Amino acid sequence: MGKCKLLKYTYPKWDPKLEKRFMAGWDKEFLSVVRKRDNHQGNWMTAISAAFMSTAIFKNDNALLSLSLERFNVYMPVNAIYESGQSIEVSRDLNHAQVGIASLIQMSEYGWNQGVDLYSKLDNRLAATLEFTAKEILSGTDKWRDNEYKPVMYEMGYNHYHNRMGMEMPYTKQIIDKHGVENIYQCWGLGTFLKGKIDENKPVTIYGWRFDPVYRGVACNIKMKSYGGQTPVKWSLGSSTKLPSGLSLQSNGSFKGKITASAGIYKFKVKVTDRNGIVDEQQCIMEIKELKNSKNVRGTKPGLRYEISAKPFSKDPGVESEIDGKKGYADNLTFDVAKTKEYGLRFSGYIEVPEDGKYVFFVGAENQHCLYIGDTLVKNEWMGDPRARLKPVWQNIGYEIGLEAGKHPFCLIVNNGNYKRHFRKPWDKWDFGSMRGVLQLNWITPSGQKQKPVSTSAYSTAPK
Repeated sequence: MGKCKLLKYTYPKWDPKLEKRFMAGWDKEFLSVVRKRDNHQGNWMTAISAAFMSTAIFKNDNALLSLSLERFNVYMPVNAIYESGQSIEVSRDLNHAQVGIASLIQMSEYGWNQGVDLYSKLDNRLAATLEFTAKEILSGTDKWRDNEYKPVMYEMGYNHYHNRMGMEMPYTKQIIDKHGVENIYQCWGLGTFLKGKIDENKPVTIYGWRFDPVYRGVACNIKMKSYGGQTPVKWSLGSSTKLPSGLSLQSNGSFKGKITASAGIYKFKVKVTDRNGIVDEQQCIMEIKELKNSKNVRGTKPGLRYEISAKPFSKDPGVESEIDGKKGYADNLTFDVAKTKEYGLRFSGYIEVPEDGKYVFFVGAENQHCLYIGDTLVKNEWMGDPRARLKPVWQNIGYEIGLEAGKHPFCLIVNNGNYKRHFRKPWDKWDFGSMRGVLQLNWITPSGQKQKPVSTSAYSTAPK
């Protein structure tokens, strides 16, 4: 699917009728099935997510593209778990480690061509993962099983991090030089043919032109980005174009101003000029959203209401369903309100946010959980891969929502216990017990730069 779009627009004998028949079967027999596969671990989920993204691009399906980006947001930190570059699949073997990361590299390249910079996530974590994996394979160490090179990711990753971004990638270069042209391995590979040195010494080029959502009434802090060419560069609007109302573009590439335009999708052209007068012009895509309105509630008291189910929830029970079990009030999110080993727990009330703008939430919990703010399901973590709940992972998986200052309805649903049922060899060697008893909500506020726990004082309840 990843190569079909290239053929569709270049092969003169491409048959639209045959495409329609094929895609009907693809959607029914393949896509509908893999959409339900959220109970696998490691490279399974990165491969499925890459299939989603390539299908979304071929079909021009923005909803499926958004789902693919959400999955990357989860499965990249799950697989590229450590800042050192060691991936979680290395404990299984280097074969699966390589193909798991290869799918993430594929997704990053798909995203790059769609104006979304996934490569830079978590301070270029995938670059560290490429280097760690290449170094281990080159060393010939027997510390890991199946220490054998697979031609699945190195050329594409090296082209981005070195040729585009100018990063030194010595071990990745060594493994490319040693093994030569990448052939194909299952659904990965052909990196030399597809990328190779394609971006080496490229003239100035705009990237990251499909922006994260911005919010009406909130100051915009987006800055344009380019690579290649000669610095310094200057930015300006493209010909016959205008920005959404309230914004202006500075010569350093920064957008300034508070957005006054209505919610919607806006397209406008921006150009960059390097020191030698070379110009690149690119259409940019900006989605403007409305902030979620706060609620004017009176008579609230500190704390949250809790409801306990005698058994863990088999699925998300939602915000309004009746739960037959113990009920009460707690000062904060805590498992101390229940005494049994396995149960479901729902906290509800209000969360007060201090200012208008974008909030990013991070949930730490030992088992499946869902976070609602108002009627919005902010985080749905009812998946089967428990590694998304490890401490090095959950603190890197943020979920964004735009909120107006004030009180918002809040609900956190979580299962407790029974987490050991999900584990099987070889991942049982990981310290999954460190998740035991974890129940924490962190956020990054609009004016904050770092993640921090939500204060107990932010929670309140109102009489039923």
